[in-house]
Amino acid sequence: MPTKRVIISIFLVVCFGLAASQGTGRLDGTVSDAATNEPLPGANITLVGTVLGAATDGNGKFIIEHVPVGEYDIRATMIGYKKELLKKVNIETAGSRTLSIKLVETVIETPELIVTANKRRQSIQDSPNSIGVMTSRDIEQKNQIYLDDFLEQASGVNFVGQQVNIRGSSGFSYGAGSRVLFLVDGVPVMPGDSGDIKWDLIPATQIERVEIIKGAGSALYGSSALGGVINVITKKASSTPVTHIRLSAGAYDRPVHQEWRWTDELQHFSDMDVDHTQKIGKKAEILLAAGRHQNLGYRQNTKALRHNASLKWNYQINGNHNLTISTNFEGGER
Repeated sequence: MPTKRVIISIFLVVCFGLAASQGTGRLDGTVSDAATNEPLPGANITLVGTVLGAATDGNGKFIIEHVPVGEYDIRATMIGYKKELLKKVNIETAGSRTLSIKLVETVIETPELIVTANKRRQSIQDSPNSIGVMTSRDIEQKNQIYLDDFLEQASGVNFVGQQVNIRGSSGFSYGAGSRVLFLVDGVPVMPGDSGDIKWDLIPATQIERVEIIKGAGSALYGSSALGGVINVITKKASSTPVTHIRLSAGAYDRPVHQEWRWTDELQHFSDMDVDHTQKIGKKAEILLAAGRHQNLGYRQNTKALRHNASLKWNYQINGNHNLTISTNFEGGER
């Protein structure tokens, strides 16, 4: 027993000695603007490779306590300023290490958004129209089946009885044709008989982006654009063949009240969309899409079966000219 106690005592002494010899230090300092020398509050200071860090206070000062002794790379970052990296800063136990960090202001660059509101590609800042753009990422995040379902979530767009209304310009015009022009890749696709928009004509999986011109566009697009323009830009083929399949299904619960129950059968819905894109040679590309959507409805006489299909073939004649042939089909029972 005495021998074990001696061994344990020696072990503890050695451990405490190593811990004491290692020790910790402190890092502090200030962060300021390189041009004006004004302190920068909210700048982030981190020790690369560790979880240690701090943010500057209102006077641009920071303190990081209990830093193990050693050499560290110190990184300072702040929105609107270039990142600053100080290499091999030595931290000792004798006292605190004080730094004075200068950050250089920079411009935050974002990807330029190109639209076709004036029938030509241009930056969105150069367009005289008020334009809303919904990208393919927005469409994926909203995860809707039909175009009108996620258009309704766009700013300034609402629907009255399946009739689109942009900033209140259209009103309710059921049976009188739409006052909003519907385009696919810049080409009008309005039915000649009813004049209304067929929202399930284009599968959502084939849409690259949707440009919404919020205001009258009659000068460029004719009288049909009195209430605005919705232009659907379809996807381009990727360098490798890509096929997407999307399936969804569900069932409706039984109504709460007995007088609302009009059938004893289980009412359900199902949706299937398939699209394929690929390059053909060096200059041509093809895009195919098809969908089937069935809904028995949760109300009486709302059963619907919809089919849609799309084909687009594009050939690049030269750098400035393309030949495009596209066809769309939409039908079903309602």
